[in-house]
Amino acid sequence: MKVDFTQKEKCPEASKSLSAFDWVAAGRKHAEPEYRTDRGESGYDTIIPGKITEQRSYERWEEPMLGINGEGRVTPLAPGCQVSVTLIGEDGKTLLSNHIFKTMADSEGGGADGQLSIDMSPTQPHTMTKNARTCESCHASSKALGLGIGSTRPWNEEHFVDLETVDGQILSKNAQPQMAAIENLDHDWSQIVDKDGKQLATVGHHFQLSRAFNKSELEHMSREGTCIACHKEIPANSAAINLLHHVAKYTGQIPKTADQHNSLLHKITLLAARTQVIVPFAVFLAGVSWCVLRRRKRAKMAL
Repeated sequence: MKVDFTQKEKCPEASKSLSAFDWVAAGRKHAEPEYRTDRGESGYDTIIPGKITEQRSYERWEEPMLGINGEGRVTPLAPGCQVSVTLIGEDGKTLLSNHIFKTMADSEGGGADGQLSIDMSPTQPHTMTKNARTCESCHASSKALGLGIGSTRPWNEEHFVDLETVDGQILSKNAQPQMAAIENLDHDWSQIVDKDGKQLATVGHHFQLSRAFNKSELEHMSREGTCIACHKEIPANSAAINLLHHVAKYTGQIPKTADQHNSLLHKITLLAARTQVIVPFAVFLAGVSWCVLRRRKRAKMAL
């Protein structure tokens, strides 16, 4: 959002654009008990000079993240008001550039420093299909867990699009940043919690129970890197697995597609489960049979 006070007398648009509505002041007005249930703000004295402009700079909707809603239940989250502000004074000088304000101290679990006021809002989606999300879209996705999209450029640094060396040094002396730094944002826009369970931004701050996942929940849900549990042995670190791998290779049974891989894992899981149930049961029956036969043998010898 950009607030330009130099435009208070220069706006070429309609006369209503010569002054701007201060939504922050209006929100604080609603926080007062006598104005809490007002249906509008037409009577509020919250008009400020200058011109306010807004634009969308970051939109994406794949692998929606999850969190806790106001009822304490797991739910998808969607960006709420995530505002970085540029403020230009009457003299044309920039007072704030791409600034993200923080919440008040000790609010929403933010500690003495507060939290970034870029809200993620719990949603109440109506399911329109019998098909749920795939397991891996939640359990193997850092974004879905609220840990953000990896490998993005740091937002608290200037971004250049120009000729550069392999180590990132810009070659042109006249290069200008395509995106200015956002000082307070040292992580991805979509990250709301770190791996230690510390919440980094607000989550549905209108409700007391809404929040990001805590450390215990993250550890229970995350299955990223689970493949290593099998592939640290496959194909050659175990004699038995090495033998099976060679047999599968020469008989054309090594999985080459995701469906074939999933089918093999399903078969292995069923085989392992049945083995763990049947083997102890068989050992128990063998032990009982041995005891019965031994008693009969002793009884015959006594006769």
